Amino acid sequence: MLISVIIPLYNGRDVIVKCLDSIFSSETEHNIEVIVVDDCSTDDSVDLLSQRGYDIQLIRNDRNHGYAHTVNRGLTIFHGDAALLLNQDTELEQNVIQGLTSRLFKDDLTGVIAPQLVNLDGTVQKSVRRLPRHADIIYHHLGLSSIFSDNKELNRWKMPDFDHLTERYVDQPAFSAVMIKRTAINEVGLMDTDFPLFFNDVDYCRRMMAAGWKILFYPKVKVSHQLGQASSQRRVRSIYLSHLAFIEYLYKYYKSFGSVLPNFVCSFLLVLSSHIRAAYHLLKKLTSKAPSS
Repeated sequence: MLISVIIPLYNGRDVIVKCLDSIFSSETEHNIEVIVVDDCSTDDSVDLLSQRGYDIQLIRNDRNHGYAHTVNRGLTIFHGDAALLLNQDTELEQNVIQGLTSRLFKDDLTGVIAPQLVNLDGTVQKSVRRLPRHADIIYHHLGLSSIFSDNKELNRWKMPDFDHLTERYVDQPAFSAVMIKRTAINEVGLMDTDFPLFFNDVDYCRRMMAAGWKILFYPKVKVSHQLGQASSQRRVRSIYLSHLAFIEYLYKYYKSFGSVLPNFVCSFLLVLSSHIRAAYHLLKKLTSKAPSS
């Protein structure tokens, strides 16, 4: 069996070597094809890969397109029975490819499988959520989910009660590391480039489930992930783009007349939240640079 690993790369010189080293040191009976798609990096990431002499297929975008377009370039040309999508800031334990492949092909219904994500210190990352509804956005942005933290209905979206230690079918795992069957990709298609950076994974999971495929969280294998490494490079821009993508998601899937008011209310809350978060980040950045008296 051939497993294709697809890695979107953007200014990842500090992390991509560890990611690739972990892939090529994996213990697996399967053949591995590695495709790295560079999204017009401005650092020397590509030169570094050339110097290292990795056995990879390197593709370069003509300009910076974002995550969805970059992953799609890999999905368009991969040859494997499954595609393992990895962020550049991930590192695999030796059994990840073997473990994910064995479990993914154990049944015909599972189309996507996600490992447990852990921080560099080994602590578990909260990487699974349910698909968001209007009510979830309102609960979250009005602070109700925080005030009533024990209420399962108010906190259903982000699943704080899930221990991330149990194998289960889920709505939406983080796409920092996921393996997808070729047959599922052939049926569902490529990522929606209307979500260039954010919510493309949420959208893709929704389309997978709509097509009848199941998505499995499989914590028996672990992948280290530097949480937020990619988005932190342009933090304020990421805040606005993530909130705008959320609004785009709402208008894609909630088109009925009855959704007009909920869409408006949620859009207002998301725009307000983006301004508050961006202002907080800028203020924090300015105060951290202020000289101490």
